[in-house]
Amino acid sequence: VVKVQVGVELGTASPDDLAVEIIHGEVTTTGDMAAPEITRAALVGVDGTLATFQAEVRPNRAGSLGLAVRVLPHHPDMGHVAWTGKTLWLAEDAPI
Repeated sequence: VVKVQVGVELGTASPDDLAVEIIHGEVTTTGDMAAPEITRAALVGVDGTLATFQAEVRPNRAGSLGLAVRVLPHHPDMGHVAWTGKTLWLAEDAPI
């Protein structure tokens, strides 16, 4: 089991406005994830405008494991996250 903890700076958003997902899978020789799976992270705490989310990832085989974090807008009335016009992609060379 791999425990993943993510801190998200909320700004003016509420933790309920977000879905935090961990994308994980075996890493291929080209650096891609083969058959990635998605695990939803749960909110475990809020300190001011910093929300902490956590998930447990259970690899289904030995080898190199790739992990990525995705933070998406969330609302029960949304049909799809791409419909909002509010999704921002972090540039590959952006400092984290």
